[in-house]
Amino acid sequence: MARRSGSMSNPELFFEELFSELSRVHAPWWFDGGMNLGEMLLSWLIFTGLPTLALVYLAMRISFNHAKSLKQRASLPHRPRLTTMKNAPEGYGDPVLVCASYVGSHARIRSLVILFQRLIGGHIPVLERMLTRSRNEALLRLEQEMMAVKADLLINLRIQQSHIGQNNGIAITAYGTALRKTQP
Repeated sequence: MARRSGSMSNPELFFEELFSELSRVHAPWWFDGGMNLGEMLLSWLIFTGLPTLALVYLAMRISFNHAKSLKQRASLPHRPRLTTMKNAPEGYGDPVLVCASYVGSHARIRSLVILFQRLIGGHIPVLERMLTRSRNEALLRLEQEMMAVKADLLINLRIQQSHIGQNNGIAITAYGTALRKTQP
């Protein structure tokens, strides 16, 4: 930074030159010194705000479609029966082990909400929705496995869950013994 002897006597001129030099040296690559606040906000909106809103909308749409798909598949007729009975009832045979799993997670930003709600205590709706949706998906996949082996009844149903990462995901595994009706 070159100093002129005349600018030392005039403080306004000195600071004007100083800020002029600093803005040229430390300015970001996109700042040419001619942008005003409105232009900076507009560029932020275009390059940061709109893409963020688009990604949030896309994530919400995917979540909505998944919930809608779960509801449609759960309302189908002729679904096989799932029970926790340990012994097979009369008229059923041909046992086959069937297993299905699903991994569910939530957005990283929701981790802050979960952390805050854990500090306060009580229900954590974000986790409850994720657990319910993951469990329902695993059970629907188990029913699909049963239909693939043409089974009518599932006994000894077990559901296990495992946490993945730090408060970010859960793996649900559902399994049991599928049986076919042997007598009419």
